[in-house]
Amino acid sequence: MKIFLSLFSIILLLMPSVTSFSQEKYPEAVKVLNDTIGFQEKFLKVLTEEKKAEDVVKALGTFADELVSLQPKIKELDSRYPDMKDPEKLPGEIKKLIARIEELNKRLKRETGRVLEKYSKEPAVRKAFEDFRLKVYPRP
Repeated sequence: MKIFLSLFSIILLLMPSVTSFSQEKYPEAVKVLNDTIGFQEKFLKVLTEEKKAEDVVKALGTFADELVSLQPKIKELDSRYPDMKDPEKLPGEIKKLIARIEELNKRLKRETGRVLEKYSKEPAVRKAFEDFRLKVYPRP
């Protein structure tokens, strides 16, 4: 269950860093949000269509790599635009992207729970979730 929560925690951690940027003035933030949505949708598709444990293992590795690839971009946006943290001032398109991410998070949570239950005795799947956690949340 701990691994399961980590998967969604990273997505939620990514959101506050990029949610406060205007599309017109900060197109990089819109790109990061759209990339996040794309990664989520691709992972969700694999989860909903999975036929075997290997599908899940491969998808988890890819999803982890994709989320990790966003982290430097998010840190850069945070440092360049610290003044853009007020969620009340978010432009409408950014709010829509955030709402989509939140919607996908709910679906990912359901599907990941289903997959974890289905493959709970598969060592490769358990290891893939642990590897995901360690990759996305490296310990100092």
